[in-house]
Amino acid sequence: MSDVQTTTAAPVETSSTGPDLASIASRLYRNAEPTLLDSNAQPAKPEQQPATTQQTSEAKPAEEKPAEATTTDAKSHIPDAIRELRDDPLRRMFGAQGTFAQVPLEEGMQNIGLQPDTVKAIATEFREVFADLGASPDDAKQLVIFAAQHNANMPVDNAADARLAASAADALVRQYGSEADSALRDAQRFVARDPRLGRMLDETRLGNDPQTVLKVVQLARSAKMRGELK
Repeated sequence: MSDVQTTTAAPVETSSTGPDLASIASRLYRNAEPTLLDSNAQPAKPEQQPATTQQTSEAKPAEEKPAEATTTDAKSHIPDAIRELRDDPLRRMFGAQGTFAQVPLEEGMQNIGLQPDTVKAIATEFREVFADLGASPDDAKQLVIFAAQHNANMPVDNAADARLAASAADALVRQYGSEADSALRDAQRFVARDPRLGRMLDETRLGNDPQTVLKVVQLARSAKMRGELK
């Protein structure tokens, strides 16, 4: 079986503040190699297979289990920079749960083997993450759609994963031309503010998905213009 194959998750205990999203991702997916949106990734070139998206050793045996999710209070995993974003008066006034209430997160998690209260907790935290990213409700809906499309066509092996990354690099060059590398570096720094998000993008391979990469780059450039990306 391939490293990028999904698995069925066992029930996960959650607190009132939600689960550790990165640990949830690691239970559902097996591949943690850096993707394009990971600051540890090597520069990817269009129409080439980035070495960082391929395993350097043989695939893990099918019987090997993903890491178990923790039950630690999710707030203990929120980085200080993200806590600061969430402490903004405007953020508190226009809450993420209301802003992104129509984003169909729960529906997208119906068939991945999680308990209903866990799904609710994850959806609650992801609405906060969308606000952290400065996303609009339309941006958030697009990201959910991209994730669903990606999961339906999950790369079946490392070569397919590498081709996906190369396609994303192509898309960046088409969109940004000579500024593609700079745009990607901004996106990597943007994602790095919240290591939970970066790990989730690596674990799910969404960090190599062309549509997701372009959307995150767009959000990163907007954050940079607002002075939120140093």
